[in-house]
Amino acid sequence: MNEIVDDVLKVEEEAEHIVREAREQAQKEKNALEIELTGKLKQAKEDAQNLIQEAISRAKEETNKEYKDIIEKAEEDNRKFLKENSKKVDEIVENIVNLIITPEYNRE
Repeated sequence: MNEIVDDVLKVEEEAEHIVREAREQAQKEKNALEIELTGKLKQAKEDAQNLIQEAISRAKEETNKEYKDIIEKAEEDNRKFLKENSKKVDEIVENIVNLIITPEYNRE
């Protein structure tokens, strides 16, 4: 009878040892997976930040190009307007100068 009890106790001890080792192994694997997951999350965040930064840079470049194009167009339109209306502009300038230099009582 003692032999049976001893055998049962040995089996229980072995089972506890196996369970303890399994838990330790599971914890090690869990820790390793958490470390791997943390690394992958960090890399994903870095990749996302890089993509966002690239998108921002492209948007800035496009905006700057559009701004320059608009400025060039406005300057060209201005030159064209002045060229086409130079006589009118000269007349207006002359009228303004005359208004400034002619006393009010001498104006027509």
